[in-house]
Amino acid sequence: MSKTESADRRTKRLILLKEWQDRSIRVTQVIFVVSILIVFAIAAVPGFISGSTFRAFLVDENDPAELREWSSQIPQWEKQARELSPKALLLAATLNLAGLLSFITASLAYGSEKRKTMNSLERTMIIDSLVRRAQSGDYGYHKGVETILRDFNINQWDMEAWPAWQPLVEQEHKEIWGKFRERFEFNFDNTPAIKEPIPSVTYKIKSHKNLQECLLSCLRRLIPESDWVYALDYQYLDEDGYPEDVSYKFYPHIPFKLGPSGEWPIITILRQSVYYVFLHNSFDFGVFLNEKENTMCIFGEKLLLEVDKEKPILFDTVLRTNGSKV
Repeated sequence: MSKTESADRRTKRLILLKEWQDRSIRVTQVIFVVSILIVFAIAAVPGFISGSTFRAFLVDENDPAELREWSSQIPQWEKQARELSPKALLLAATLNLAGLLSFITASLAYGSEKRKTMNSLERTMIIDSLVRRAQSGDYGYHKGVETILRDFNINQWDMEAWPAWQPLVEQEHKEIWGKFRERFEFNFDNTPAIKEPIPSVTYKIKSHKNLQECLLSCLRRLIPESDWVYALDYQYLDEDGYPEDVSYKFYPHIPFKLGPSGEWPIITILRQSVYYVFLHNSFDFGVFLNEKENTMCIFGEKLLLEVDKEKPILFDTVLRTNGSKV
């Protein structure tokens, strides 16, 4: 079986399990409401039967014989209602338990399949299949595809930017940030925040004019079509000391839609943040944008040569070279 076929089978299984989970909870909710109504109805039967409104509707109160016959049957009906009430409760409890067990089973099966997919070699292919279904409206088995994607931390923005921007799973996100910290001695309290490598040039930037276009053009000339750079965004730290913002694999050669102001859809250097990093997966070259001091460090010989060919308008003031002030 090819990887594509395996990924397709996993995708269909995820959709079917999600459908089972959603239907189970809906059925359980309906059973619960109906059970409550039945129990209340049975509990109210004795009082309702003996009530004057019900009697006036079925019995001619001017006929003493009919009225006596009606009155003599009331105790029997009340007894039957009392005997039926525990049975109704037992039936309601059984149905609710069955619905709940179905939901729990479906949730466990879906959760297990999701964990397998998260750690699967076909993860990207599976998410790609789900995203394409959501983008095209071809949901196939179930219209909860977007819900499944949210379970994989793929939000609406991610879906629109896929497959050029692919979010990293939490473990990979932490691994990349850990390597970046170690390799570049990153410390957000320092100025500059990284140990700027050799070779590197750090520019003082006053605006972001044509920066995106130049950077994208350089990356496309520099790396193969199937290659990617890591796109990292730093604003806040989580409880483990890692940036809360999601990290991405950015494939420059894959077309993607720009935002309403012309910005990149996910991690954009036109949006105010604290730090941005665009780093080749070899860690040999990249860009470090420091919004705290309004600087951009271009590092790696290959990227520096490409930037020199098409230097952005804003690159008019060199602040540091190889980490040293000029």
